[in-house]
Amino acid sequence: MLLRPCPKALIHGAMFPEGKGSDKVPRVYIKTLRDKVYSREQQDLFIKRWPPSDVYEIDSDHCPMFSNPSHLFGLITS
Repeated sequence: MLLRPCPKALIHGAMFPEGKGSDKVPRVYIKTLRDKVYSREQQDLFIKRWPPSDVYEIDSDHCPMFSNPSHLFGLITS
């Protein structure tokens, strides 16, 4: 098994302490357009709640490292 199931509550309950320098770390969000785990609206909410420096879109399911690795690699290395 390449990926193990985990409860969504684990991810939704993640909290990042403010004032600890976390906002100084540049981050990007890669929006997966064919994701069946998180809808586009849910991904937009993630982006709104913790805005990244950049947002990229990829024609992929929830696991772009398997379904579209070449495009993902291009985004990561750009």
